[in-house]
Amino acid sequence: MIKRKKRLCAVILTATLVMTGIQMPLGVQQVSAYTEDDAVEATLNDFESYYSRDLGQTENLLGTVSKEEKWNIDENGVITDTNSTWWNSGDNLWPDMSVLKYNISQYKDFTLTVDFKNHIRGDYEEDGVTKKDNWEMRYGAFVGFGIKNNGGDITGWNGDNTGIIIKPYGTNSIKLAGSFDDINSGKHESATQYDTTIDGVDIANEDWHTMKLEVKAGIIKITVDEQQAWPTQPLGYSDWYEGGYVVIGSNNGGTQFKNIKIAGDKVVLTSQEERLKEYSAYYASDLGTTGNILTSVNKTEKWYVDDDGVITDMNSTWWNSGDELWKDMSVLKYNISQYKDFTLTVDFKNHIRGDYEEDGVTKKDNWEMRYGAFVGFGIENNGSDITGWNGDNTGIIIKPYGTNSIKLAGSFDDINSGTHQSATQYDTTIDGVDIANEDWHTMKLEVKAGIIKITVDEKQAWSTQPFGYSDWYEGGYVVIGSNNGGTQFKNVQIEEYNSEEGEPTNDFSKVSSYYTEDNATSDLRLAEPTDYWTETNGSYKRKAVEDNPEAKDALYMAQLFLKDKQYYEFELEADINIGKNNWRRTIIGFGAQEGRHFRQSGGGMGIYFDGIDSPTEASVCHVGNCFNDDGVFKNWDTWGDQHYKGIDANGTVHVKMIVKDRAVTIYVDDKETPTKFSIPYWYKGGYIYLASNATGAKFSNITIKEISGTISEDTESPLYKKSSLFIGDSISYGAGADLVNPVGYSWGGIIGEKNEMDWLNVSVGGATIAESPATIIENELNAPCVESKDWDYIIVEGGINDAMKNTETGVCPLGTITPSLNNKFDKTTFAGALEALFKRLIVTYPNAKIGYIVTFNIKWEPAYDSDKYFDLAKQICDKWGIQYLNLRDNSILDNESFMENLLMDGCHPSTQGYETLSPIIEGWMKTLKTDKIDIPKDPDETTKEPVTDDITTKNPVTQETTTNKTDTPGTTTQRQVTVQKPAKAVIKKLKNTKKKSIKISLKKAVRAKKYQIQYSLNKKFKKAKIKTTTKLTYVIKNLKKGKTYYVRVRGVNGTKNGAWSRIKRVKIKK
Repeated sequence: MIKRKKRLCAVILTATLVMTGIQMPLGVQQVSAYTEDDAVEATLNDFESYYSRDLGQTENLLGTVSKEEKWNIDENGVITDTNSTWWNSGDNLWPDMSVLKYNISQYKDFTLTVDFKNHIRGDYEEDGVTKKDNWEMRYGAFVGFGIKNNGGDITGWNGDNTGIIIKPYGTNSIKLAGSFDDINSGKHESATQYDTTIDGVDIANEDWHTMKLEVKAGIIKITVDEQQAWPTQPLGYSDWYEGGYVVIGSNNGGTQFKNIKIAGDKVVLTSQEERLKEYSAYYASDLGTTGNILTSVNKTEKWYVDDDGVITDMNSTWWNSGDELWKDMSVLKYNISQYKDFTLTVDFKNHIRGDYEEDGVTKKDNWEMRYGAFVGFGIENNGSDITGWNGDNTGIIIKPYGTNSIKLAGSFDDINSGTHQSATQYDTTIDGVDIANEDWHTMKLEVKAGIIKITVDEKQAWSTQPFGYSDWYEGGYVVIGSNNGGTQFKNVQIEEYNSEEGEPTNDFSKVSSYYTEDNATSDLRLAEPTDYWTETNGSYKRKAVEDNPEAKDALYMAQLFLKDKQYYEFELEADINIGKNNWRRTIIGFGAQEGRHFRQSGGGMGIYFDGIDSPTEASVCHVGNCFNDDGVFKNWDTWGDQHYKGIDANGTVHVKMIVKDRAVTIYVDDKETPTKFSIPYWYKGGYIYLASNATGAKFSNITIKEISGTISEDTESPLYKKSSLFIGDSISYGAGADLVNPVGYSWGGIIGEKNEMDWLNVSVGGATIAESPATIIENELNAPCVESKDWDYIIVEGGINDAMKNTETGVCPLGTITPSLNNKFDKTTFAGALEALFKRLIVTYPNAKIGYIVTFNIKWEPAYDSDKYFDLAKQICDKWGIQYLNLRDNSILDNESFMENLLMDGCHPSTQGYETLSPIIEGWMKTLKTDKIDIPKDPDETTKEPVTDDITTKNPVTQETTTNKTDTPGTTTQRQVTVQKPAKAVIKKLKNTKKKSIKISLKKAVRAKKYQIQYSLNKKFKKAKIKTTTKLTYVIKNLKKGKTYYVRVRGVNGTKNGAWSRIKRVKIKK
């Protein structure tokens, strides 16, 4: 398993995302014309990753996968497919499909442009044999659209009326697959592939190319490098197409994308069920005869939501008079939360019936207005049904009708008369209002501080006869509704109000706001704070959240980072109300990087409150990566035995958190809780954060007292911001059974993260030094991510598996040290293989500081005879000038306490074990030096005498005496420096820029003093020509137009030549 430190940098993604302002979200977004001023910057966080081994066998579904495993993005914003698949032919559009779905929005009509580059595999290894790939181009890049969610998966393009993808392949071929209309033939196609060629296009190279996809006005237009595909055979879509998500993808590893831009003409929705997901629908033929009960009905049969978010009553009732408040009542109840004091605003439009048909006869309606729209509140559930407003102390509705009349019905207090009314209707008129038309009008309902205030088009009803409520009113659900078909609503907004808090001020200047639909599968993304929170005098309150029993710890999580400063040691106090729906997860934490949540590295740690076990009692436990009070490592999951219960689930609790001396102590209402934990070794402080997915969760009276400032970076450390490679077996890998992400918590990850190193751990469980049926540690160096870097540090661990396998099966024998420095090593033995490994490291990475770790003693019986292996390893280190760290002679580790308490299974360290080991290894790494033994060019110059602890090479250029080991008495070794061959050269860019010439750009090769550029018309470089330069850019002139040239480069250092670069080719078109 390979773990690398990734830098996720921005990709430019241009999109138009204009919200309708719906606070009770319908998932609806407005139509908006795209302009360049609307450009937004997106990162890989805006995408989700999916994969299908074969759409023909997975029922047209692609499953969710880890982005970090399937894709990488570099500092230039280039996204690379890191899948291991290399063998799919360019025209295959079903197997091994790896997809990035742009998760921000769905589109119907849009324009997408993207730069892409396919991959030439080059030489590769198979079954231990290096094979030539004969310059076979791997065509992987494609784009797609019309993709839909399917639970946690997405639909593909191998079904009826599903998605579409477009994939260029070959020199100038292109293929389209999925559902589309062939406009010339008039046919509709599904799960179909079309292909064609495009004149003037050549993508059979490793150059960047541009694909543009326009989906507009029923036409699908595709261009590659500004040349159109199917120009005389247009493809399109019709009513079956509803839009969907846009994707980029690949089915061959190495494919790259950059400069992704999308201009959305329309953002569309999924199904009606999805659009109405926050509502439930109810109906009563007559509240006077149904016992004041409205019965649950199918909401998609009664109501419809269009692409602009307009909600229409689809009932067939057309004949109710405007002042009727009991009959034919069709209601949408907002399910997200119940409200007591609140403000509701909504735009409504009543309906003019027009001509209609009755008993087969068309009749004129004489433009009679049908007044249907009303709003209501105080509604309660009654099993699967709801109560209405025709009973004692029940709900209330308000309905405008006629030109300027308005009616209120239900239970309310008449403040002027001092009477309480139930099942009563009041009506009045409003001066200056005229709703007897098909225009949009606005109704606003304020229920605050005992008063019910109603306005229509900004004119108040009952301005001198106020209505209100008293102790009988306990709040309830808010509804919109109609009793005449065709009534419409839009721009529904609701804001909860607490009379004790006062009006929200919404000052979010001290926080940064983020949100994720699901933190189990997605990163946080920047969000408008007012979409999810209200702020009142320094208190932050979560807005309404969908009541979903599956929400748990993951869904709908909104997070605020207190951005004033980062803290290391501190005392934090806050008053917290955990909210009132879902699992009521409400979190306060610390030590986070901005934009990272608690399930991620860099997401910090903290505590959360939940109220799932009881409607009245809540508990508190931990989140994030830390250790419980018993010293056992925990990931984000809860500690069942560490919950502190009995907290008031519906009131406010006072929380105090003390973070000091790498320990965290929690107090709730001044009582110390058992929810204690300690902080990992790599903790360096960070931001304090607040998070919740529960309606009404509130953080107030937040105070922070700093104990000590954020730990300063040890910029003087020789490890700071350097690169480090770790190779070895499962102990180096981090195979402790309590680890969720073992590589990240082995010493490699701990030391790497603490020192901000560019670190990579390619250690493999079960690996041996000597050749065996298992993985060989030297082969870990063959990974492309290893070979591409000139490492500052290389740390080797291994040998315990050799000793055990020799005891058990006789393989991996000890062997003997060779008397010379030549490469005639017996790699079937431990000694020969370790020498070969050290020689390879010294030759390949002459500037690296290389060290070897002598593994600590373990309790597994087959390893009891391992001392002789590590005694020999120390002698081999002395021979090759490699410094070693002897963990067997360390008093902290060589004792029963370490083996009993810090080894999970008698062999592999627990996380606390790695916490103990890491400072020891880190301190030793700081002492490593770059000096190593010189390896003479001619093996005959090497001494033929048996090797002793002191080795002196002949004719030294420089000499230095250095101690090679730590924790054991040292020996000295004399070393010399000789000229080394350069690292392998890399061609960054090769392009036909001017007439009959090519420009070559090179990456600087370590130790290269100059470069030899070889070019030929033959890919085997027959009759090749060579140019020599000391510069990193070079122009070759007087080439033949229309010909393809093959180019490679190598570095030169004196008499030493580096390896040739990968071959690149370019066609001379100018």
